[in-house]
Amino acid sequence: MEEESSLRRDLTAAKEVIADHRDKFSFTVNIFDLMIETTLNINPTFASRWQSLRPSFVPEPTPAEQADLERRADGHSSDLFDEINLNT
Repeated sequence: MEEESSLRRDLTAAKEVIADHRDKFSFTVNIFDLMIETTLNINPTFASRWQSLRPSFVPEPTPAEQADLERRADGHSSDLFDEINLNT
């Protein structure tokens, strides 16, 4: 029982580290996307290479992940509307 509890704590800590790094990767990806979209005369080789590498940094969510993300977003929106009394 103690070993299982320890493994759960370790797994939770690992998930938190992964989530933190994923956020940092997302931020970096967004910066590169912005640079490519707004830079005039961008090197086409660089732009093409970035587009091929981009999914390795921030993969597209699976249908289950996307559904969970949308469900959580709806919940947060509903909570926010409740707080400012827009849901009646």
